[in-house]
Amino acid sequence: MLFGFGIILVSLWGFRQEMFTWTRIPIRFNRQTRMVHAYRGVGAKGVISVPWDKAFFFIEQRPKDPISRSTPYGLRCHVLDDQGRVSQSFSFGRTVCTIDDETTENGRQIVHDLNDQFEYVRRYMDGGPSAVPAPELVPTEVSFRNSYRLWQRTNRKLLAEGNVAATALARGLSPFATLTAILHYIGMRTSREPTWPADLDTGRASLAGV
Repeated sequence: MLFGFGIILVSLWGFRQEMFTWTRIPIRFNRQTRMVHAYRGVGAKGVISVPWDKAFFFIEQRPKDPISRSTPYGLRCHVLDDQGRVSQSFSFGRTVCTIDDETTENGRQIVHDLNDQFEYVRRYMDGGPSAVPAPELVPTEVSFRNSYRLWQRTNRKLLAEGNVAATALARGLSPFATLTAILHYIGMRTSREPTWPADLDTGRASLAGV
């Protein structure tokens, strides 16, 4: 009975991570005000704001996934207080998953690609839209088709690695594409659209990350 109760609690916790939350956590880079805004909830207290020139950006290596054995890498921003301590933190940009670490050629390429992501944002903040190519748009409309497209986007990244193990993993997970898309669609349908505070929503920033 205790084991069954534990399974139920873990399942409810898992549902809570994907359902009854937000459809996305957007980030805004406003080059006019030189501010970075990260959405975290409703109202002004739910938004993290930091001046661009005082934000601490770095590449984050997250814990290895116990099922796929892949390691997620992403970009993170720390907000530092007057003593240089981390007061708040948020991630932005794409997350890249790989079975290689940065000691391998493929792993170093992953880190290089993440550097390119940040360089794209930096050029935008310094030079405006004319300084960067048009970004790849991520669909935000809730639909089963878009949920399937997002899963395939991750699958294409694994195939693009050109690694035999990564390719085998991508091919092996392909049959679960429809199930994954269904679960993602249910999570999106049960979640809410993010709403920025009025003072940030007026005069929208030129570039928003989702």
